[in-house]
Amino acid sequence: MFVEEVSTPEKMAQGLSNRISLAENQGMLFNFGDNASVTPEFWMKDMEFDLDLIWIKNKKIIGLTNNVPAPKINNAALTIYRPQSPVDEVLEVKAGWAEKNKIRIGDEVIK
Repeated sequence: MFVEEVSTPEKMAQGLSNRISLAENQGMLFNFGDNASVTPEFWMKDMEFDLDLIWIKNKKIIGLTNNVPAPKINNAALTIYRPQSPVDEVLEVKAGWAEKNKIRIGDEVIK
């Protein structure tokens, strides 16, 4: 899998917004820093495709939010997505990727 890693506030705010698509084995990793413990808020502003959100803490998957839909109408009433507990990384991948690849809570993340 090819993963684009972002760690600056500007790149995190941009995320995958305004991209037309994402290849099957691509993703974007939001790295909040070593020993980070944050509860970030994600939304689908200016997104053109659906995503899976993979919540990571200490190189372990602690949560999955599957099939997050892109907004249908001009970003109206955007839903906010958060992990159930603090994380240090979040991986965004094409919707359905986590299920297709049998990703489970407790799986180890290897970079």
